[in-house]
Amino acid sequence: MLKVFDRSVYGHEASRQLATLRQGRRSAADFAIEFCTLAATCEWNEPALTARFLEGLTGEIKEEILARDLPSSLDQLVEMGYSPLQIL
Repeated sequence: MLKVFDRSVYGHEASRQLATLRQGRRSAADFAIEFCTLAATCEWNEPALTARFLEGLTGEIKEEILARDLPSSLDQLVEMGYSPLQIL
């Protein structure tokens, strides 16, 4: 069943998708969900994931986050990505 119906990506495919993932017109929350799903299945380290998450955000949200002190973990950064939406 899983071979037929499971459309999850792992390893190299997750890394490839993560490398090109962008927020675009969707909410930061939707972007964060997809980002974290892909991040859980690839083997990137936390600094690389943090940099990629910031790079994938829209300019407006990224600028708001970079104007503050950057958190020390990816989880905190993802949470911070939600708050600029209420500010903007």
